[in-house]
Amino acid sequence: MTITDDIPAVMNQMLHALEAAQSQIEVLQSQVATLIVRQGLGGTLLNEPAQEGDDSLEPWVSWLIGEYELGETIPACWARHSPIRAELAALHGAHVGAVDDLQSRQSDLLAWHEGLQRSLSRIREWDRDKCRTRGHSGADR
Repeated sequence: MTITDDIPAVMNQMLHALEAAQSQIEVLQSQVATLIVRQGLGGTLLNEPAQEGDDSLEPWVSWLIGEYELGETIPACWARHSPIRAELAALHGAHVGAVDDLQSRQSDLLAWHEGLQRSLSRIREWDRDKCRTRGHSGADR
């Protein structure tokens, strides 16, 4: 048997090793994406609302308000209203997924913008105390 006889077997072994490595990379990418989203929500689990004082949510909401000129829509006291805080935390997590996820598609950001419009409608509905126009006057909820 010559060295050239072993080449197909070695190549086959290398192909299997490469496929196994690719599978492991996909698992790691998924885990990293999950960690990025969790970090974007201040380390909370995805189904937990961000808390008032969440270090990562507050700057993002400030960015969102400035970037999309939402000062008339999102009340300054948003963190004191659980439904609005939870809505913004969900938007934040979705935005992180659409922008930073290694497996995101170009259409994910478009879908995020469509979700943003629905979220803003709910935020307007939840601002029953009209905090966005009169300042915070209701009980924290």
